[in-house]
Amino acid sequence: MEILAKIPREKADFAWYSAESRKRDLPPLCPLAHAALCPRYFETLEALGREGGFTKIPRDQAASLERKWKVFMSVIAEEEPWADEKSIHHFCPEVSYDIYGYFASDMFEYHDERDLEIAEKGFYEREGSTEQFEYRWASVTPRHYTKCREYSIHGTFAAGKPSKASP
Repeated sequence: MEILAKIPREKADFAWYSAESRKRDLPPLCPLAHAALCPRYFETLEALGREGGFTKIPRDQAASLERKWKVFMSVIAEEEPWADEKSIHHFCPEVSYDIYGYFASDMFEYHDERDLEIAEKGFYEREGSTEQFEYRWASVTPRHYTKCREYSIHGTFAAGKPSKASP
């Protein structure tokens, strides 16, 4: 039954994300959520394209963006977005939401189908809910855009004023 404790209580959905934005008097979505405005957004799209199953950025456009973000890539190298068949790491939360339905930086799948079945059954029994729930992920690390290093750097320049990122 320990696996049931790993189901995320905070779903990192739009209601949570927009509430975090309202607390800071900011737009509900990241104003930098575009490959041409944010290196993490670009790198997340590249990671999804490398993983397969997702549309790749056209090579000429990707090469141009790689040149643009080259100086920043060395800074975020230890947090470079990547994915494998069971997890995602260091993703832009805006891209994660668009693809997976969670504003999250890291997500980990269940180890096997049996764990997944136990989690699904336990969720319904515990919550008495029929709402849709993404059972694929055993663990989700919610992240608001104000927690992204890139927002604190690039948001300041894009807005022409200091960002309202949380401490």
